[in-house]
Amino acid sequence: MKIKIKRKTTEYYVNGQKKMVIEYRGDWKSGEFTVKKHYDYDESGNLMKFKNQFERLDFLDKNYKKVINLETKDFSDLWRCALAINKLIKSGDLNFSVDDGYKWATKYCTIDNKPIKDFKLLKESYENAIKMKIDKVLKFETPQ
Repeated sequence: MKIKIKRKTTEYYVNGQKKMVIEYRGDWKSGEFTVKKHYDYDESGNLMKFKNQFERLDFLDKNYKKVINLETKDFSDLWRCALAINKLIKSGDLNFSVDDGYKWATKYCTIDNKPIKDFKLLKESYENAIKMKIDKVLKFETPQ
C-alpha cells in the first residue's frame, strides 16, 4: 500500500502570501507524520532556491518576524482574537500597528467560523474586555 504525500502550509507572510509549505506523510493532527520536503517562498510568491541548508536557515532567521503561523485562527470571541493579535505585535511576530493587525485578522481569522466584518469590532471588543476586567486581557495589559 502506497502512503499518500500531503502538503500543509505552515507559515504565511503578513500580506497573506504563503511562506512555507511542508510535504509530509502521515497524520498532521496527531503528530504522527514524517516531513519529506520544505518549500519556501518569498513575499511575492516566488519559490526560493537555496545552495544548501545553511543558506536556507539564514533566510528563515532573517525573515522570522515577517511570518505568522495560522494554525489557530478561529476564536470564540472577538476580544480573544484581538488579544492574540496584540500578543503577536508585542512579541514582534507581527511588525505593524495594532489597527493593521486587526485589519489583517478580518481577512484571516474567524469568530466561531464566521468572518469578522470590520476591524473596528475587534478594537471595541478589546477595549470592552479591559473595561469588564477580563483576567486574560488585564494580565497582558499590566506590566510585570
